[in-house]
Amino acid sequence: MICAWKELIGILPLHLRQEMETLGRDTAQEVRLRLSQPAIIALGDRSVSVGRCIIQEDLNFVVNTACRYSPWTAATAAYGYITALGGHRIGLCGEAVVKDGVMTGFRAVRSVNIRIARDFPGIAQSLGPLQGNILILGRPGSGKTTLLRDLIRQRGYRETVAVVDERGELFPPGLDPGRSVDVLTGCGKLQGI
Repeated sequence: MICAWKELIGILPLHLRQEMETLGRDTAQEVRLRLSQPAIIALGDRSVSVGRCIIQEDLNFVVNTACRYSPWTAATAAYGYITALGGHRIGLCGEAVVKDGVMTGFRAVRSVNIRIARDFPGIAQSLGPLQGNILILGRPGSGKTTLLRDLIRQRGYRETVAVVDERGELFPPGLDPGRSVDVLTGCGKLQGI
């Protein structure tokens, strides 16, 4: 298992970092930060409330740090999410800005949900070489992205593969896509194809 733990810890408010280190490098699945409430860390079959109540500056810190203070990256927040370094997915909620019927961003973020990304190289090997179309279904957190990532990597050992990774969650910087896999991020699938 590979987890970009350092990148995850780096986007958390300072007062939560030690709690995260103590609670679960191996078991933490997500971190929920809601304005005026303590943070909630999901640890598999249970959730734990930690720390003081979240303030607006905590939420702003998470968003700005995850975006690396980049206006371009922050623009993806209009879709309701940000993908941080390491592939950690951050869902956003709050007061949306809508122009001509289209959400263009957030006036204020009131809560974030950070899904902790993990990679399990080799997890798809037992499936063998798959051909044709593949449909991956599962509940949230069941490992759909993890399986897809390794299926792509395994196929890349046999042939050249190109992936349009619209949200940058399959192969974020620092995660090895494999020998013959080319990844395009930051654009829609239709434009990428």
